[in-house]
Amino acid sequence: MHTYIIHTYIHTYIIHSKKAAEVSVEIDDALNLIENTTDQSGYMKKKLKQAIYETISALRNLFVKLKVSLNSKTVEVNKLEKQLNTMKTELKQCYSCKSND
Repeated sequence: MHTYIIHTYIHTYIIHSKKAAEVSVEIDDALNLIENTTDQSGYMKKKLKQAIYETISALRNLFVKLKVSLNSKTVEVNKLEKQLNTMKTELKQCYSCKSND
């Protein structure tokens, strides 16, 4: 029962990771759109343009940190999933040994 719960959790996490990757692309596209719109805006004050560029840069840096954190957690989940599979195999071997006795 516990292995089923862990297995379900891992698969749920992986699904959310895939969705997070899609969201990452959408965020990057949105930031590019803001940047391109700012580039094309001839009537915007220089200070306002600079503030927008600095904000875009800060957001990009934050998203990079989020991606790194997500990748780190994904590696950890994969490691745990391998451990779980090893434990399942060992448990099956124990049950087959007991049933042969």
